[in-house]
Amino acid sequence: MRCPFCAEEILDEASVCRCCGNDLQIPDALKNENKELKQQVADLQAELDALRGAQAQRREPGDKASPPASDQ
Repeated sequence: MRCPFCAEEILDEASVCRCCGNDLQIPDALKNENKELKQQVADLQAELDALRGAQAQRREPGDKASPPASDQ
């Protein structure tokens, strides 16, 4: 496998990269949190897609989309 930090080829069983010294073991708590966050992103993306679809259905054929609001 390749080290995710320095991209050097290392053994799959390595827990620390011999080239850059970074720890390659990710705690289970972080793995679970990452999985949950990825699911939240997927859920939010699906919700956004649904809202965009509903908005597109409400528009009349000749309507132009209004420009996005600026934060200024």
